[in-house]
Parts: sequence; C-alpha cells; structure tokens
Amino acid sequence: MKSKRILAVCSALVISISCAGVSATAAEGDVTTVKIDPANASTINGGVFEGWGTSLAWYGNRIGGSEKASGEAAKVLYNADTGLGLNIIRYNVGGGDNPTHNHIARSDSNMPGYWSNYNADTGTFDYDFTQDANQRNVLMKSIEECPDMLVEMFSNSAPYFMTRSGCTSGTNDSEKDNITIDMMDDFAEYMATVVKHYVDEGVNVVSVEPMNEPSNGWNVSYYGVKQEGCSVTAGENQSAMILAMDEAMQKHGLGDITLSAPDETSPFETNKSLKKLSEEALGKIDRYNTHTYTTASSASLRKRAEEAGVGLWMSETDNGGTRGTNPGEMGAALNFASQIATDLNTLKPSAWIMWQAIGSYCDKNNEFDPDTMSQHDVDTNGFWGVCYADMNTESVVLTKKYYGFGQYTRYIRPGDTIISTDDYFTTSAIDNENKQLKIVVFNTNDTEKTVKYDLTSFGNKGTTVDVIRTSGDMQTGENWAELAPLTVTNGTFEATLKANSITTFVVNGVTTPDGMTATGTITAPGGDNKPVSITVIDKSSGEVISETTSDSDMIYAAAGILQGEYTVTFEKESFTPRSYDLIVGDEEPVLDAEIHLIGDINGDGEITTADAAQANAHARNVSLLDGYDFSVAEVSGDGEVTTADFGRINAHAKGATLLWSASISNA
Repeated sequence: MKSKRILAVCSALVISISCAGVSATAAEGDVTTVKIDPANASTINGGVFEGWGTSLAWYGNRIGGSEKASGEAAKVLYNADTGLGLNIIRYNVGGGDNPTHNHIARSDSNMPGYWSNYNADTGTFDYDFTQDANQRNVLMKSIEECPDMLVEMFSNSAPYFMTRSGCTSGTNDSEKDNITIDMMDDFAEYMATVVKHYVDEGVNVVSVEPMNEPSNGWNVSYYGVKQEGCSVTAGENQSAMILAMDEAMQKHGLGDITLSAPDETSPFETNKSLKKLSEEALGKIDRYNTHTYTTASSASLRKRAEEAGVGLWMSETDNGGTRGTNPGEMGAALNFASQIATDLNTLKPSAWIMWQAIGSYCDKNNEFDPDTMSQHDVDTNGFWGVCYADMNTESVVLTKKYYGFGQYTRYIRPGDTIISTDDYFTTSAIDNENKQLKIVVFNTNDTEKTVKYDLTSFGNKGTTVDVIRTSGDMQTGENWAELAPLTVTNGTFEATLKANSITTFVVNGVTTPDGMTATGTITAPGGDNKPVSITVIDKSSGEVISETTSDSDMIYAAAGILQGEYTVTFEKESFTPRSYDLIVGDEEPVLDAEIHLIGDINGDGEITTADAAQANAHARNVSLLDGYDFSVAEVSGDGEVTTADFGRINAHAKGATLLWSASISNA
C-alpha cells in the first residue's frame, strides 16, 4: 500500500531511547506510515536474493600489483564480519588492445588479454594465462575472504585482432559493430577457453556474459581514452553472439553455467534488445542482466523475466552524484542509497552489483592519478566507487558512501527475500529461516523525520527491533552504530530518523503469513492502469485477512489465505465494486475477476444508450437484471433499479450529466 501522511492530533514528548538513539515515540508533527506487505515479495529466482557485488575489472587491474592494497580491498569489501560482506564478483575477461596503441589515458582500464604471440599472417595466437595477474590476484584474495563467492565472467571487447577496427575501444566510422558475425565463433571460443581455465582452477564461475552495453555506440574517438568497448547491434548480431557463446560453452563442458545477456545500460535498452532477439537466442539465455544508469522500464523488464522464467541481475550501476539537504559528507552515501532503493523496489533483481567498489586512486608516481585525495571532498562532492585507493601508502580509504552501502549489504543477505515497498526511501527483505525482517531507510532532510512501520500483514509481527545507523562525518559521525533496540507493539513500531542518515532496522520474530497466496488477473473494460483494491474477508469470522492492490498489469497477489471460505471484493475508482466467493482447499487459489464501470451493464467498457435501455427494461419489468448486472445498473444508491437509474445512465451516455468526475480518464 502507498505510504500516507498522518497528522498527530495530540502533543507528545519525545521519549528518547538513548541520547544517540532512535526515538520510540514520534514528536508532535507528521508521521509517515509505511506498510511492509509480504504479498509484495520478489519472485525472481524463486524469491531468493543471491547477494551483492562489484566488478573487478579496472580496480583489480590497478591495485592488484600491491599485496597490501589487494589484501585490504578483499577484507573491507568481502569479509562478512568486518566489511561489506559482498559475495559476487564480475570478472572482466579482457580483450587486449593492439600493443602499438597508447590512447587509453587512465591508470586502470587498459585491460590485458589472455593471449600472446599473435601472428597477423596466420591469424594464430597462443593462450597465455600468466596475463591479467593483477586482477587475478584481487580475485583470489577476495575468494579467501568469501569462500562461497559467485563469479560472473564478462567481456567488454574481443581481442583487437578479432575486431573490425583493430582496436578494443570501438570503431571510428558509421558502422558501429566492431565484431562481425563471422568472427563471433572465434571470440566465443576465446571466451569459453578462459572461463574453462578458471573453472579448472576451482573458481566458482556461475555465469558468462559475452557482451557489455552492446548498444552503447562505442566510438573510439570518445571511448578511446577511457576503456574497452564493443558494439553489437540488437537483433541478428546479438542473437548470433549468444548462439556462438552457447555453442562454445557446450563444447568446453560449461553447459551448466548460466548464460546471461544482454547487459545494456538500462532496463529500457535491455527490454529493446530482448525484443529483437531470435526465439532461438532467447531460449539460450538463463538470466537477464541489466545496468541501471537510468531506471525507466524496470517493472516491465522484471515482468518479462518473470514470464520467461529466467533470472534477473542488476549487474552494474553507480554515479558520482550527491543527494540531501545540507548533507555534508553523507551526500554521496544518500545518493547511492536512492539508487539501491529504486532498483530493489521496482526491478526486484536477485542480485545487485555496483560497477567499481574502488573507483579512483591517488599516486604521486602515476601520471594519470592525482597526487593526493581527500575523503571529505569525495563524500561531499560525490565520486564513483565506495572507497578509493591511496597507492602512495598502498592502502584503501573508506568513506561515508562505503558505510552507507554497508547499511544494506551487511543486513540484507543472500537467501533473504526482497519485499518491495511503495515508499521511495524504504527497502525491505525477510529472512524466513531466522525470522527476521530487515528494513533500510534513508532520510535526505536536514531535519528529523518520524516514520511508523506497519507489519500487520505478517504472521508473527515481531518483538524487538535492532537499530543500526550511519550519519554525520567520518571523524565524529556514526558508522554502523548500534543503537538501543525498539519494540514492536500491535504489529507496528515507530522511529525518528536522524537528519541525513541511513538506518537499518532488524525486526526479530517476524514470519510471513501462514497459508497460501491467492493470485489472479483483473479485467476492467474501459479502465486505466490505476490500481484495484482487493479485500479478502474470512466468512466464518468476518476478519479481514488481506488487503492489497493490483499492479499496473492488473495482477494481484493476496497472501495469508488458509483453507476455508472467503469473500473477495474488488474495488476501483469509477467502477462498481464486485465480490466473489472463494473456497480454498489444498491448492494455491487462483481467482480472476472482472469489474465494470458504473452503469456499464453490458461490460463493453463504455456507457451507452444500450446500457440505459437495459436499465429501463428492468425498471419497467420487461427484462430483469440480477447479480452483478443489477449492482452496475443501480447507480442511485437506493437499492433499486428504477427509471431514475435509467435517466442517470442515459444522461451520461448522451454526455449531459456524467456519473463521475470528468477528470476520470475513462469518463
């Protein structure tokens, strides 16, 4: 349900839990109520969240030559006890540019390929697995910190000698594609050979992605100073790439590894590319990967994945922005929190993977890096990554953005189930095994904000609430500060959020409702995509079992249904409410519903003189209406269908006097 604003009607003193803690009682003023409803649980990957991660790629290449920096990075990012507890790595299989090229003007992104001794005359080369030693060093140290690491191998470009331009940073002409279909088998063979090497070395490779942002339009004149990148046109060419990759994986005995695609820049672009793939290529994809540098079409991509029965990862995002009113050093953290919340509430992926956890470096001995950096400056002004590497001291510098990220990663863990909310600031997940509900909320105001969490839709609604918070600056502020616990009372708890803060609530003793979930599709001829309210009432007790709303596709899910008999009522603005009987046995209940516009007796989505004629025939005892048709015709609210109802329906049909406000889109 959508959060609502409730005005406090009486004065109350703030009862402070601790001088640094979260208040248990709201001060006088507005209270934002957020309902967490298990009916909104993600179904991607069977509802199981796989975890959090980052791509190694550039930062692995940059810091991997330092044992000290590599070890520190592995601990602060992948150790679950003292660090972020990340458990996913996207490992970049570099293409390797022409050795004569020197156009990349960064200290980190000139990725080596797994080859040597390329012979241009014969087109042959040797595989060289001593290459990419730096990134591999960071990989192996990270696995030491997280032995259950999930690794995806991905490519930004084929080796330069497999590209059309002879450069791994793209093309410089009007033809964007930098790999032709006739070279895709060679590239897929290269990719599969590298993957097989790591599998044989004991690395837990769970997926392979042969393309990265393939529709991005990689032009060497722009990207040449930055990175590898290879355009592959959506449709025939992307289909050919997927089929070639699948064939190579099968050849190398990698058929049990997930093939993911297409890894476009946004859900909108990912949807576009998926629509253009051949049926054969679509059938080879086990998981949709998408970046979320913009988030439009997130819900539709999730629906596409659900309908296809495939996985869905948010495989890359970040930006250098800030958010909040006078946020100080919390600006970058709050901006990152908004990205996470948006993705988990709309896309509902089973994994969330940022681009580069270490996004920048300072090094007095490297021409491409600044001599020094300031934690205060990057947190205040915004930066890519959640920490940076000081290569002068070979150390990793933590930031408020790092600690803000940890408010999510340390508590919403692999195996949990994401539960979306309608509150922009709130993210939640449930750990069914340990009976814990995790809620993470950020406050971008420079004043306190009181929030009330409604857990009444759960089975057991919780007992105590552990509170963890990050706020302020690195020197004097809170970093994963453990505050005094709160208490759940009558299925709710209330807290005052500190200005410019990120707070995690771990509610103990929470279970999803016992029973099953009733699902179905609602048909509303002539309607718009405004939600339908669904109320499930137990016939024997009269108790409301579930209250929920449909999504934009008019699909609903009402949880907590036990065996028994129920009345299910569907209500929508400008429509006649309709109730159905539902008898629930051993099977998951499915109940589809149809509701009609007020006065639309024949259910064709319009109020016409034909509807008026039916009402008139009933009023004159010529042809009687019953059941729902009677309810639709009875527009006056007096319990009868008379000539007065006929008159009102007829007036609407002729545009004289409408049955509802003309602002309703279907009026």
